[in-house]
Amino acid sequence: HQLAESKKNIQNDCYMNNVEGYERVQNAHSIATEELLRRATKEEYGKYTISLPIVPSNNSNALWIPLLLDSCPPTIISVSSSVSFREARIFVRRRIIVDVSMIYATRAQITWFANGEQVCANDSCYTPTLSDVGKTLTVVITPLGTNHDGRGCEEAYQFQRPVEAFPSFANMSIV
Repeated sequence: HQLAESKKNIQNDCYMNNVEGYERVQNAHSIATEELLRRATKEEYGKYTISLPIVPSNNSNALWIPLLLDSCPPTIISVSSSVSFREARIFVRRRIIVDVSMIYATRAQITWFANGEQVCANDSCYTPTLSDVGKTLTVVITPLGTNHDGRGCEEAYQFQRPVEAFPSFANMSIV
């Protein structure tokens, strides 16, 4: 949607938009940029990067801003967990489930880490083990699309409390 607006601005006046602290300058590459945007097919989005020049008002050297053509990338809308990321006490042998809602994605790759070390891959569930005690769990979610590997769309969530051993109670055992 922002891409369409940018294309519209380029088509209307072939100038860069005013940005505070920057002069409005004619973009010699506007016609080529507009042509690239006009001709790009769905399969090409996400494969090409274009650069647009912006000239600061206090300097004659242009800054080149790279823009990746990526229409409708796989996007995470919401993430929920069977336990709170902020407040839950996380215990050994008590499964944690993460649920992900996405758009423009066919599936999510979910990877679990304990203190930065991968402990589980491609699973929406993880059950902490005794070796996780004292470690902080992080889950990295990568939404994957039909023609998109998810790079640049990943999100990471970290549980605030470290994994704990399940408390022992006299005459009781965990089954």
